[in-house]
Amino acid sequence: MIGYAVSREFYSPQYANESMTNTPDYRATLYWNPSVQTDANGKATVTFYNADNITTIQAVAEGISPTGQPGYGTLNYSVKK
Repeated sequence: MIGYAVSREFYSPQYANESMTNTPDYRATLYWNPSVQTDANGKATVTFYNADNITTIQAVAEGISPTGQPGYGTLNYSVKK
């Protein structure tokens, strides 16, 4: 079907395992989730680990309302040592 893609599971590290904490994390994509749901006020919370790069991150959120209206927002933040 044109314009349709089945979502796949995105890998996100599980840092509860201590052996992972000594391995540098240089992922370019930190978090991806095709099904974040907002509450009645339109708010949602996501949690993810940053990579080890000292850099500025751009977070991008895209979505669609129950009535089919698209939405888009960005946020920049700095990762410091």
